[in-house]
Amino acid sequence: MAKEELEGWTLERRTVIKDFVGRPGTVWLKYSGGERPTKICLGDFKPVARAWGEWVARNVA
Repeated sequence: MAKEELEGWTLERRTVIKDFVGRPGTVWLKYSGGERPTKICLGDFKPVARAWGEWVARNVA
């Protein structure tokens, strides 16, 4: 997905993703570069999503 497309997503649409990958009660982290929150702490991910996130962070990013 292109970065420009993601920047246009509403908070409601982003919340669907957060609820899918995050544990209950996960909160958005504030992002200083923009007005919309876009980050979730990797420690707040559900176990399978966290494993994938760690793999991506180590091997792709």
